[in-house]
Amino acid sequence: MKLDNKWILAMVVLGLSVGACGDDSGDDGAGETGTTGTSTGAQTTMPNPTTEGPGDTTAGDDDDDDDDDDDSSTGMATTTGDDDDDDDDDDDDDTSTGEVATVTISGVVSDFANATPVENVDVCVYEEDRIPCATTDAKGMYSLTGVPVAEGAIEFTGNGRFPSLFWGEGPQMDDTLNYNSLSVAAAGFLALALGEDIDDMQGHLALAVGDTDGNLLSEVTFTMTPASGVQGYLTMDGIDPMLTETSEVGFSGWINVDPGEVEITATHPTLTCSPGPGALIGSTPDALRIDITAGYLGSTYPFICE
Repeated sequence: MKLDNKWILAMVVLGLSVGACGDDSGDDGAGETGTTGTSTGAQTTMPNPTTEGPGDTTAGDDDDDDDDDDDSSTGMATTTGDDDDDDDDDDDDDTSTGEVATVTISGVVSDFANATPVENVDVCVYEEDRIPCATTDAKGMYSLTGVPVAEGAIEFTGNGRFPSLFWGEGPQMDDTLNYNSLSVAAAGFLALALGEDIDDMQGHLALAVGDTDGNLLSEVTFTMTPASGVQGYLTMDGIDPMLTETSEVGFSGWINVDPGEVEITATHPTLTCSPGPGALIGSTPDALRIDITAGYLGSTYPFICE
């Protein structure tokens, strides 16, 4: 499942990211949304996704700043493969683990608030202990081999980052996943602004929405079923718990959500919204499903409205 580059915008207060097609050089994507303010995440007044936020932690090598500028982030991780050049690479990377085909995923982990690379972040295939994890270097780069071609999540943890999961119909089909990571400090600040304490027994979620041209959308309402947790929408100035629909930033998020599978729908006054390519489809074509995991910020591909 390959996502058009134009789709890779900034995603999350609670987490999204974007990948550069077949490029391991470090293009930042819209990255994870932890619980800090840059995308669909917790509510409060948080910094603009493109400005420094309260959650600055480890920064990597500034040499990648130019590459980072190429990717905007929609607050969570997203991946993109190379439709033209990577077919041969994908074939070379395919191996088998039992009867399950696998691929190699590479990318850059950067800070959600300021897009600087973050080193020493562990990147793993969630709940696959037999698959060795990768660790980001000084430029935030990693290469994770043995990723199953199946529905699942890529896990980002360590070095002051808020534990995050990027869910998809298989990051397996994309060879690049750049992720914007939220710091633990930023996540705590966000929760505090919402008048909440982060509950380690609950999960968190960040989502984004855009149009077919890759522009983030306002006037979209996200609905979670079953509903739980505290929801907020992101503005250019941060998370506003008083909003009931997306601003031009196109993000929303929840904190302290009950663990388990939920479905999300997106409603716009004039457009029809459905899960973007790579997202897990729910019980109806317009519903996105995602697993809420205790102690993690979850994210996935954005909704698209047309």
